[in-house]
Amino acid sequence: MKVGSLFAGIGGFECAFLQAGFEIGWANELDKDACNTYRANFKHKLLEQDIKDLNPNELEDVGLISAGFPCQAFSIAGLQKGLNDERGAIVMEMFRIIQAKKPQVLLLENVKNLVSHNKGETLKFILETLKNLGYFIHYKILNTYEYST
Repeated sequence: MKVGSLFAGIGGFECAFLQAGFEIGWANELDKDACNTYRANFKHKLLEQDIKDLNPNELEDVGLISAGFPCQAFSIAGLQKGLNDERGAIVMEMFRIIQAKKPQVLLLENVKNLVSHNKGETLKFILETLKNLGYFIHYKILNTYEYST
């Protein structure tokens, strides 16, 4: 299955996908330093630009989209402004790309506090939006120390 990646960072998901036998079609990241690291490790298409400027019609069709969308707006380490924070509201751009590309599978990642942020209303909004886009949702809190490379 071919994968597209939003908020790719330095390519952690891509590394895992490649090890599992997936093919990477494209990735998107805004941070210049993250993009430099990404390019040092991967050769596939990296779109170094704001997700707001991504044209989904110019993205190759993929079966899976992964997105580790910004966590600062939901994290207990931040101000927890959620969707009222520009970094939190960026999920709307993620939904725009998902709606246009219609991948079979989504893999979304964020901080544990997303589940309880705003008394669960933020997660409820995200889940309802994804359901309205036609997705069956299963979410789970994972502890990274339980998984090895």
